[in-house]
Amino acid sequence: MARRLTGAAPFVHVWCAAMAAVAVLAAHHAVVPAPPASPAASPAPIPPTRPAAPHSAGRTSAPRLPLRGAAPRLGVPLSAEAGAEAPPGRSCPAARGATARPSLLDAIAAVETGGAKDPDYAVGRDGERGRYQIGRAYWTDAVEWAVARGLARAADWPYEPRVHDAASCRQVVVWYACRWEPGCSDPESLARLHNGGPNWRSKPSTIAYWRRVRARMRQGDRHG
Repeated sequence: MARRLTGAAPFVHVWCAAMAAVAVLAAHHAVVPAPPASPAASPAPIPPTRPAAPHSAGRTSAPRLPLRGAAPRLGVPLSAEAGAEAPPGRSCPAARGATARPSLLDAIAAVETGGAKDPDYAVGRDGERGRYQIGRAYWTDAVEWAVARGLARAADWPYEPRVHDAASCRQVVVWYACRWEPGCSDPESLARLHNGGPNWRSKPSTIAYWRRVRARMRQGDRHG
């Protein structure tokens, strides 16, 4: 029996050594659990996002103008009748002729829309607007002339709603005369130009129009 124990001793030693090695390997590869994380603070509430602005929001638009009452204040000089200190185009004889006698522009307005309840919002047969019955092409011609000479900015002089402002329309009439008849200062030429456009000399109907304007001017002079 003692021999068997002695013979088995090497086997027991080998078995113990193997178990020790296994224990060492297990300890080396053991995964140490991470310490429990501290509870995270609750995130701050996210404010609601605004809807995206339309593409047109980034564009600068012309300021809205008062359509009644005082003349708009846009830093653009108006005609002498509108109270401007230095009306643009004053060096143009046509401008001097149009503004030298306020009764001319008043007479044109009276002939165009004298019977209208609200002349600044009167609309003509062909779509002309305002107390001077100015069409879009007429307006564009006048403003282009002023813009080319640094007297105005196109963005400040849109047809709508400026065409409903009396002071703005008076200025446009002056600019139109300076563009198409810069050397004319007599009331007849300016009145016929306003009525017939650049080719007014070939339109006999402008003669009758001038007679009506002249009659109104005489009335204004008598009452002035």
